[in-house]
Amino acid sequence: MLKILALGVSAIALLSGSAIAAPGNTSTVTQASEGNAASVDQDLSQWGSESTVDQQGSSNTATVLQRDDGSSVGSSASNSSLVTQSGESNSATISQRSLNAADDDAAQNYSSVDQAGGGGVAEVTQVGQAANSYVNQLGADQTAFVEQRGPGYDYSSVDQDGSGQSATVFQRGLDEAAVMSSTVSQTGELHAATVTQVGYDGTSAVTQSGLTNTATVNQNSNAGGPLISDVLQDNEGNIADVIQSGAEASSIVTQTGTFGVASVSQNSAGGGLLDSVVSQNGDTDSATVTQSGVNASSDVQQDGGISLVALVTQNSNGGGNLGSLVTQTGEGSLATVGQSGDEAQSTVNQEGSFQIAFVSQISSGVDGLSSSINQIDSDNVATVTQSGDGPASSIVDQAGSFMEVTVTQNGTELSSEVYQAGGVGSVASVSQSGDDKTSFVSQDGDGHLATILQQSGTAAISEVYQSGVGNVANVSQ
Repeated sequence: MLKILALGVSAIALLSGSAIAAPGNTSTVTQASEGNAASVDQDLSQWGSESTVDQQGSSNTATVLQRDDGSSVGSSASNSSLVTQSGESNSATISQRSLNAADDDAAQNYSSVDQAGGGGVAEVTQVGQAANSYVNQLGADQTAFVEQRGPGYDYSSVDQDGSGQSATVFQRGLDEAAVMSSTVSQTGELHAATVTQVGYDGTSAVTQSGLTNTATVNQNSNAGGPLISDVLQDNEGNIADVIQSGAEASSIVTQTGTFGVASVSQNSAGGGLLDSVVSQNGDTDSATVTQSGVNASSDVQQDGGISLVALVTQNSNGGGNLGSLVTQTGEGSLATVGQSGDEAQSTVNQEGSFQIAFVSQISSGVDGLSSSINQIDSDNVATVTQSGDGPASSIVDQAGSFMEVTVTQNGTELSSEVYQAGGVGSVASVSQSGDDKTSFVSQDGDGHLATILQQSGTAAISEVYQSGVGNVANVSQ
């Protein structure tokens, strides 16, 4: 066993205005087994750095470079690093540079790398103050790359257990009050996680288990934040992509099926939360959520199905709240929701197979637009288009097969209800504009057709009831 202890004291014993002596540099290297190599360079550390390297395996390499500009860091060293390697052929590289540190122990840069497997690679770069990085690798062929920059507080934790995992974390705070936090936890094989955080307030958590899952998180809190992202992946082949910018955005992605794809994009203007939840527990499901402005919420639940697709787009101007809920089970269904303006609420529930739902809401008033679509059985199509000041509401309930409903409303005090209960191939079309219009359509049986057109300048009420086979109703008033 070889043990080396080196101690140096900086020529700067006292800094201006500080009564605390510089702690100087400390390096401890402990090596056992064979073929290990350690290099520690602290020559340019004026206030003082401390390094500990412990290598108990074979053919491991550790490289540590630490320096500072002489700024006092309370009673602590400006940089502190710990490398522990007990496997074979691991490589750890730590580079720390303390700049403009606050006169406080909490301003210390700290990095810990622990590798207990074989063929692991860890590279950590820290520039600034109060950067904290923890890398823990078990198993074979794990890689972790962490880069932290800026005057704010950066925290990164990478925990890998299994084989062939990859984690990349980049953090950059824009001022001393900035707080960036990232945790990556990987178990299983061949996962990949990439986290990028820039700005003032970002929090990201990525948890991966199973096989070949991929998560990418990009946060730019240039408008202040907070931006919050949580990605949980289990099983195999899932992909999650989260992009957040501005202020006040929250995203939760949960994927426990196989080969699911979730894409979330949030651009917050501040003053209200953008909130997205995506949950996938099936095979080859896809969810895409795009949010901008303020005060919008989206919830996509894809449960136990196959090849389900949900597309949600929300652009809120902050006059109220945009809300969307999509629930899908079964196979091959599609839900598309587009919302903009002040106040709009949409609910889509799809059960069975090959259902299609389209919702478009453009709200120009706080009284709001409301749409509810419920589809069971198979091969039904529902299209709802709403605009105006509101209030306007639409209910579509389809319980048969090959049913089709189209609802178009523009105005105030508008209400449409369409119920297709059983049967095959019925069609209902409702178009209403102006003020004070009400439409009710009930179809039970096969092959009915109902067309409702209410666009006059006066209030209007229409009710259509169809049962049996092949009935036709046309209402215009």
